[in-house]
Amino acid sequence: MAAAVIHKIPILNESHRSLVDVTPQEQRKPPSRSQWPAIVHYRYADLPEEDITEINGTRVTTIERTFADICAMNGEVEGLAFLEAAIRRFGRRKEKFWAHLNRHRGRWGTRKACKVLAQALYGIDSVHETYARYAITHTLPKLTVDAQAIFSVSRKNPSFTTYYRADLLVNNWLIIEIDGAIKYQGTPEQRAETYAKQIAREQSIAKHGYYFLRVAPSQIGPALINHINNLTTHIHYDQLPHQHQLVNLSVAPPWWQLREERMNRR
Repeated sequence: MAAAVIHKIPILNESHRSLVDVTPQEQRKPPSRSQWPAIVHYRYADLPEEDITEINGTRVTTIERTFADICAMNGEVEGLAFLEAAIRRFGRRKEKFWAHLNRHRGRWGTRKACKVLAQALYGIDSVHETYARYAITHTLPKLTVDAQAIFSVSRKNPSFTTYYRADLLVNNWLIIEIDGAIKYQGTPEQRAETYAKQIAREQSIAKHGYYFLRVAPSQIGPALINHINNLTTHIHYDQLPHQHQLVNLSVAPPWWQLREERMNRR
């Protein structure tokens, strides 16, 4: 039976789903449930040919259609994580997603997908950053949350300055870094060097009044939200630190994403 995969496992997969959704083509009827492969779930859907592409001989939904389906079936945070990863990984522009949604107005899930697309940012480094930003902004809406704030960091050589991008900056003083295990892989010497650079960078920035909070992806949840709420409730500034620069990531890709795209085209 000719079929197109609607989408695979959600990118965050907080529900630990292990099924691949498949839609029969040409209005064909799927086999009885007793004959479904263990990892397959069949769905009926209006799936025009323009929403299908082919990868390694397998007919799959386009990135734009997959985004809309994930929003409809798995919710906003999963849709946002997929979207920002696609924007970064494949150099997609938000205009292509808007065009897709405008063509399919009134279809199931389109309104939710439009809401998610309006929140999407360019230049986000990981899905865990997306997840943490979504959790904070929707649970603690009175706080300001900025992604990828830029700091200049001085080296021992005063004539040489490097730039550091913070995963999240809350209320203009609380820096949140989401560190996956891959950051600390390598030999003991390499890990020691990573830690040393991290400490030196934090000290250079913290002296201006910023506070660092490092969390693992597994810690993103109610405990992190409570910690942030306690910090922002009990710590007050007469004058906020202002050594950072904010980039408008909602309208266009930032310089670091454009640089990656140029390198990938070589």
